[in-house]
Amino acid sequence: RWFDEVQIVVDRLGNWDGEDLLGDEDDPSLPETLAPPGAHVALVRNAYTPLELQQGGPAFLPDLEREFGHECAAKFGDVLAVAAVPDLLPGAVVLAFATRDAFDRCKAQMDGRWFDFRKLRVSLYHPPHPQQLPQQPPPPPNPDPPPSDQPSLDDFFRDIQANDND
Repeated sequence: RWFDEVQIVVDRLGNWDGEDLLGDEDDPSLPETLAPPGAHVALVRNAYTPLELQQGGPAFLPDLEREFGHECAAKFGDVLAVAAVPDLLPGAVVLAFATRDAFDRCKAQMDGRWFDFRKLRVSLYHPPHPQQLPQQPPPPPNPDPPPSDQPSLDDFFRDIQANDND
């Protein structure tokens, strides 16, 4: 995506202020292993840069996940899942907490905190809304309405015309 290229340029210039380029409205669909039903999922953005990922080698992400998992479990509460998913959320670590209280403590202590010259952004994961099914067109009007004791519009207009002629 374009923001990966922007972040790389900013990182190289050394002026990255940690402002997140992905907002909550852009949360991707996460697999159930990362966002289990009933879990309170934190998205910790700006945890790493694409350049760090590239230069860190194959052990970079597992080490980062392990570090985040251990620290967050010790400070905030039960962590059900932790993962960095650069293809879905570049620069972010996903943490699934067992309780809302654990998520709230994580957000209170980590959101806005500086980490390796970047400001972390913590938000609650909002799964994308399922695509709405296209609405079926309304059925065509019934050409032969059932008989009714109520006067029809034709009767109404005939009465008006009759009263006008009187």
